Amino acid sequence: MKKFFLFILIALLASCSKPNQCDCPTVLKHHTEDMPTLNMSSNNIQIVMAENVDGRQTYNVLFPDGTVLDSMYPEEIANGLVTGKWDYNEDLSISNK
Repeated sequence: MKKFFLFILIALLASCSKPNQCDCPTVLKHHTEDMPTLNMSSNNIQIVMAENVDGRQTYNVLFPDGTVLDSMYPEEIANGLVTGKWDYNEDLSISNK
């Protein structure tokens, strides 16, 4: 399972070729961490480098319907890709368990 998450993490980082640039839809629906869990398919999403938060790189996740998840950590993105439930949880980590 650790190798699977590591593969997802590497794939995410490789897909972010141009920081802070994307062909975003004109109408964006920003989803913030105080909103309930977002259940969405990961088909055709875009992942764009955002900013460093306390030394950790974050990414914006852009869905085809215009929904944007701001400043997500790679572990949160990997969890969303695996479960289909997109939620903010900065304590997630990739471990051997």
